[in-house]
Amino acid sequence: MQYPLGVDVWVPLAPVAGGAASPGVSVIARLREGAAADEARAALATIQHALDAGRPAGERAARVDVRPLTGRPEGSDWVALMLLRCAVLVLLLITSTNAGGLLLTRALERRQEIAVRASLGASRGRIVRQLLAEGGLLAAAGACSWQSRLRSLVPAGVLAAALVASYLPARKAGAVDPVEVLRAG
Repeated sequence: MQYPLGVDVWVPLAPVAGGAASPGVSVIARLREGAAADEARAALATIQHALDAGRPAGERAARVDVRPLTGRPEGSDWVALMLLRCAVLVLLLITSTNAGGLLLTRALERRQEIAVRASLGASRGRIVRQLLAEGGLLAAAGACSWQSRLRSLVPAGVLAAALVASYLPARKAGAVDPVEVLRAG
């Protein structure tokens, strides 16, 4: 598992309440290559016993546990994950709308070029395909920049959203009347 890339240990900003006698601390860490959870659990238990040896009984650590992050989220973790997913989808919708607006503006600025192509015999479908290819190329560049960091469907989702966002501007630009555009200058 490569999650999270480039991070060895996360530490919380504040201790988690673990009881009146001793607050607990939650730590998320990645095991070194080839290490097993049982080895980590045994090493942490040894450290815990060494730390507890010099403390009074009321101040000893509550527990040390090693659990994999591969399990299915439950309870409040599941709710937090769903909220995060919804926020990401809203962000993707906003950025797709923004990209669609930028592509539409770009296509409208190129109306004269598109009108010349249409007057030279380019079909509406060919013009739409060209503009979709340009939008797809931009989306592919954006998706490839994420590919090295995320090994999931996110790059494919970004690519699909960008293609959907570029379809309407491409269709609208392909529907220009070359005579009107060229007369307008």
